[in-house]
Amino acid sequence: MPHAHYLCRRLGRLDETADAYARAIKLTTSDADRRFLERRLQSLGS
Repeated sequence: MPHAHYLCRRLGRLDETADAYARAIKLTTSDADRRFLERRLQSLGS
């Protein structure tokens, strides 16, 4: 599902959000997108 991480995050489902970010990081071929997703994933731990 595209943008699943956004929906899960908005719903407060942080475990699912982290999983979605991790999947997106594995799938992206763009360094800029990967860095963005990694920052978002790290922000969930704060």
